[in-house]
Amino acid sequence: MASAELDYTIEIPDQPGWSQKNSPSQGGKEAGTRQPVVILLGWGGCRDKNLAKYSAIYHKRGCIVIRYTAPWHMVFFSESLGIPSLRVLAQKLLELLFDYEIEKEPLLFHVFSNAGVMLYRYVLELLQTHRRFCHLRVVGTIFDSGPGDSNLVFCMASCLLLSPLLVDGISAGTEGQLILQPDWAAQVLTRLGCHLQCITRG
Repeated sequence: MASAELDYTIEIPDQPGWSQKNSPSQGGKEAGTRQPVVILLGWGGCRDKNLAKYSAIYHKRGCIVIRYTAPWHMVFFSESLGIPSLRVLAQKLLELLFDYEIEKEPLLFHVFSNAGVMLYRYVLELLQTHRRFCHLRVVGTIFDSGPGDSNLVFCMASCLLLSPLLVDGISAGTEGQLILQPDWAAQVLTRLGCHLQCITRG
């Protein structure tokens, strides 16, 4: 299996039926939103025990969590020399979803710092260009200490634009469920895309 080369960790909740589709409840109402599969992409030099602290937050809410950190030499040397070695890792990471038969579940990425974003760049590319992955459903992405322009104005403007959405986009349900607002990801991408466009044109 191609995914065997990845040094990843996956945590699957103990509750039965986590991957089943919504079904009508006893009261005739639909069950809550399906919990996403959360993919944590670690920062450079990050160890699994460091990511485990973040993983526990999602796991307690009933999410499947995949933790992975790209080797630092690939991030800071291969990519700097123009060798797209992270693209192979991104593809193997997405193939995990098919290996575990969870490719139909909603996906939430939690991306840490430069190394996480550099890997996520190829994930996005594959989601848009690879036939096998184009049907994967990403419902949101969290950039945690992600890289940005060194311009203080840029950083402040980005925070002001995105912070309300990050707070409103994920909330705890009545029974501790993780709820993702349906248009949250679209709003974040739209606002960030417009802002970046203004910055680059300016």
